[in-house]
Amino acid sequence: MVNAAAHRRILLVDRQPLFLEALRSLLGTGSLRAAMQIATRSDDAVATAISGAADLVVCDVLAEPLDGHAVVRALVDLSPRVPVILLGDVTEITAALPLMLEGAAGLFTKDVAPADLLAGVEAVLAGHQAIGANLLPVILASGVVSASSPVLGAASRLSPAEREVLAMVGRGKSVPEIAAVRQISQKTVRNHMASIYRKLDLKNRVEAMLFAARIGLVGELADSASTPWADDPSAVGTSVPDGGAIPIAPRDQHWDDP
Repeated sequence: MVNAAAHRRILLVDRQPLFLEALRSLLGTGSLRAAMQIATRSDDAVATAISGAADLVVCDVLAEPLDGHAVVRALVDLSPRVPVILLGDVTEITAALPLMLEGAAGLFTKDVAPADLLAGVEAVLAGHQAIGANLLPVILASGVVSASSPVLGAASRLSPAEREVLAMVGRGKSVPEIAAVRQISQKTVRNHMASIYRKLDLKNRVEAMLFAARIGLVGELADSASTPWADDPSAVGTSVPDGGAIPIAPRDQHWDDP
C-alpha cells in the first residue's frame, strides 16, 4: 500500500531563493515525505493552488506581488481547501495575527525551531490550525487582543464556570488539565466549551484563546504554553471534538492527541 503522505504536495513561497531551498530541505525530510514545489512569486503560487496542484501553501508574509494577507484571502474559499501557513519575523507575524480568524491555517516566525515547524505543518495537513509556541506572549502583549464594548458584552453571557474554563483555555490548558483542576469530567469540560463557542460565536480554540486574552481572563502567563499550539476546527454551535487538546503537545517530535 502506498502511504497517503507521499502524495501530499507543499508549495513554498518566499522572496529569497536560499531560504526556499533550506525550507524545502527541512520539509522534504522525515515523516512528511511530501512533494515540494517552490515559487518566488506569490501570484504564481496562488494560480498553482487554485489549479489544484497543491495541498498546502507555506508563504512568506511579505511575499510579492501578493503579500501573505492577500494569499490567505485568495485561497480561503477554495474547495477542496488549500490551507496557508505564514512565516515572518515577530513584528510581521504579530501584524498577521487577525488572519487566524480569517482563514490562515498557521503562523510561525522564521526563527522557529525546525521540530516546531514540522509539527505545525503536520497539524495543518491533518486539518488543524497551529501557531508557534513562542507566539502566546506576543498575542497577549499585542494590540489585536484589546477588548471592545461588544466583546465585553458577549463575555457577560458566560456563566462563572464557563468564564473559568475559558480562562484556562486562554492559558493553554488541555481538556484533561481543566477537568483535573475543576474536578469535573472531561465530557463536562467539552460541554462547557461547546456552550462557550455557541454564546460567543466562536469557531475554534484559536478564537477562544484570543477571546480570553481580549477580555483579560488570561492574567499571568505562569506555566503557559512552551509547545506549539494547534486547533481542531469546530463549527459554530457544535460539540467540541473528543480528540482536541489545548494545546496539543508534541510527543517524540510529532503531534499527538491525548
